[in-house]
Amino acid sequence: MSLSTTSRLAPLRLLLLGDSLTSGWLLTTEEEHPYSTALTRHLTQAFPQREIETVVSGVPGDTVVGGFMQGFARRLKKRLDEATTEGRLFNWTVILGGTNDLGAEVPIEDTFSTLKELYSSVLAHNPSCGILCCQVPECSPVFVNLAQQRDALNELIRTHATTDPLERLHYFPTSTFLPLKSATPEFIERYWAEDKLHFTAEGYDLLGASIAETIEKLEKRKVV
Repeated sequence: MSLSTTSRLAPLRLLLLGDSLTSGWLLTTEEEHPYSTALTRHLTQAFPQREIETVVSGVPGDTVVGGFMQGFARRLKKRLDEATTEGRLFNWTVILGGTNDLGAEVPIEDTFSTLKELYSSVLAHNPSCGILCCQVPECSPVFVNLAQQRDALNELIRTHATTDPLERLHYFPTSTFLPLKSATPEFIERYWAEDKLHFTAEGYDLLGASIAETIEKLEKRKVV
């Protein structure tokens, strides 16, 4: 959990739900480097009069759909229940997952159905909570058989988010900020781990800053 200095305005609370890409798993060390660090830093600068709190719930290897691991839903419920008990509802929830589901050959219809259930759970917790529905990132060409399924899943996520009539769901195009297939060798070396599944520390920082910039724009749109 990361806290900035106390401010005069209402705090901005964010829940970051996902797998190893949320926990900040690094290929070269046992330490983790979650994107929440850069995200919190950016939002603190963008909103100096607001307290910024990020709650990270990322479990390496976990799938959106519960299987041999607990799945996203149980962790989400735990965090939402805690927030409700404390009377500190989340203003934003970022959900980044699906890579492990694709690798486990979970049908994309099942993954998407579960994602929609997660979105609904967040809105039941706080109807005014914004949700960033993240595109499943690209991965190594070694996993070329996953590309078509990933693209189909991403299209389902994108369509669902962009057609929300109340504009509480927002699609985050992860690959726009962290491309792989179209990236230069220099970009890949700097931001992608050697396995082409995870990011380097700089890659996670770029992800966090990009998510923060998106949330900043959406937050400022509310007061226009």
